[in-house]
Amino acid sequence: SAVALCGAILENLPETQQQGSASGCHVIELGAGVGLPSLCAAAHIPCAKVLPTDSNEDVLRVLQGNISRLQDVSQLANDTRQQTHLPSGVEGTGGCCFNDPGCKIVRDPRCLDFTNSAQVGVLLRECRFKEQAEDMDFASSGCFSLVLASDCCYVPGAADQLAEATATLLAPGGMALIADRDRPLAGPALRTQLRIAAERQGLCVQ
Repeated sequence: SAVALCGAILENLPETQQQGSASGCHVIELGAGVGLPSLCAAAHIPCAKVLPTDSNEDVLRVLQGNISRLQDVSQLANDTRQQTHLPSGVEGTGGCCFNDPGCKIVRDPRCLDFTNSAQVGVLLRECRFKEQAEDMDFASSGCFSLVLASDCCYVPGAADQLAEATATLLAPGGMALIADRDRPLAGPALRTQLRIAAERQGLCVQ
């Protein structure tokens, strides 16, 4: 599912680039695991600021290691590009770099249980305060222009919890990309549960 989600990120690049504010496209991944979609978003969405989250502390340590390794590789690529006078964002192989040098676009992974609405609310208030400290109504809406999630629904009721967290975190006009195996849970197929839960939260499902 994480690989499928990366494909969806690449397919929706024009839309995600339009979602961002003047300060860039703010991205959050719920249940990030090893963080493949977060790293994909950071590598391919210009000016993205990505926050990977997971509820498992051991997983977060692995995720932090993956981020550090990719940033090290990116810095080496940036140094090579500068030495060969290639323009920013262009590699000699034709690929794209992780991002501009000196710009920390993947934030330190955050421990977050998206099924806990209180934790989601705290995270949202912290992020809104950092980005818009002068906005006294900073908790009235989400602040992430892109919400990512893959393989997050394993128990009955998880679809509703994921949809609620997504609706809370998503900025007005933002986009959520969710990929999950249609595993058997109690009730309708998972895809159907996710659609119903999202529509119940007022989200437009495509």
